[in-house]
Amino acid sequence: MRKKIAVACRDLGNLSTGVQKTCFGFTQELVRYREDYEIHLYYSQKQHLQWFPEVQQHYLPMSTRLLWDHLLLPLALKRDKVDYAIFPKGTKSLFSPCRDLVIINDLGYFYPQFDAYQSLDTIYMKWMMPYSARQAWGVFTISEATKQDVIRFLLPGQSEKVQTIFIDSIFDYQK
Repeated sequence: MRKKIAVACRDLGNLSTGVQKTCFGFTQELVRYREDYEIHLYYSQKQHLQWFPEVQQHYLPMSTRLLWDHLLLPLALKRDKVDYAIFPKGTKSLFSPCRDLVIINDLGYFYPQFDAYQSLDTIYMKWMMPYSARQAWGVFTISEATKQDVIRFLLPGQSEKVQTIFIDSIFDYQK
C-alpha cells in the first residue's frame, strides 16, 4: 500500500514571492513521485485545482488563514488518512493528525533590522516557527544558511533534525 503524502498549498497566490515559487516548485517535483506515493494537495483557492490534475487535489473553502491551517486542514488530513503532511511555509498545523515535515525558507522574522514583515505576522511566526520545528517529524531548509539559522533560533543543539534540500528546478515553473 502506497504512503499518502499531503502538501498544505493554502495560498500559492500568483507566484509572486519566493516562498510561493518555492512551494510551487517543490510540489511540482513531488508530483513526479505519484507512482510511488498517493499525493494529496490541499488548496484554499478553487482556481489552483487546475495545476496538478494528475494527483489528488482538495479545495478547502475558508478565507481565515488560522482556521484553515489549524482546523479545516487537520480535519481533511484525518478524513483522508494521510501519513505525512508537508508544510512548505515554515509552520505546521497545531492539530495535524499525521507526521509533519516543515520546510523553512528563511527566518527573516528573527532579524528585526530587515523589517520585512508586518507586525502581527512577525509575532505569529516568531511563536509558530519554533513550535513547528520542535513538533515536526522533520525540518527541511532550502539553503545551508537557513539551516544554520534554524539551528541557532529554533532548534539549538538539534542539528540532526534539520536537513537542507535542493531542488534543481524549483524556480522552473509554468504559470
